[in-house]
Amino acid sequence: MAWKKLPRVREEYYDYNERVITEVLVNALIHRMYDIMGAEIHIDIYDDRLEIESPGGMYDGGIIQNKNILNIPSKRRNPVIADVFQRLGVMERRGSGFKKIYSAFDGDMTKIKFYSDINDFKVTLYNQNYGIRDNRR
Repeated sequence: MAWKKLPRVREEYYDYNERVITEVLVNALIHRMYDIMGAEIHIDIYDDRLEIESPGGMYDGGIIQNKNILNIPSKRRNPVIADVFQRLGVMERRGSGFKKIYSAFDGDMTKIKFYSDINDFKVTLYNQNYGIRDNRR
């Protein structure tokens, strides 16, 4: 997180929206393909972005780049895992992840990018403080 020292307090600026990171990680665990031997979820952190990649593309075989994220129906690849996460209070019963992400960014989807193909699903979150850190400290 970046920060700025004010006369009486320290103002903090988070690099990433915590709710969005939680949603993306939960989705990576729930919707990944577990039958691909040797495949795993990758979390890569760079100065300017955070990338989370999960084995298995869209459940319907489509490409997310060609879809409106607000109109993607909820289909669970792993309903038992989804049920466990719901009971733990980490997710809701019915899929609303894309809508939560969209609203967290107030519709500004330049801060996040979705990519999928038949084998992978990747989310890139851009560091909201990258390039402006020195101006805030």
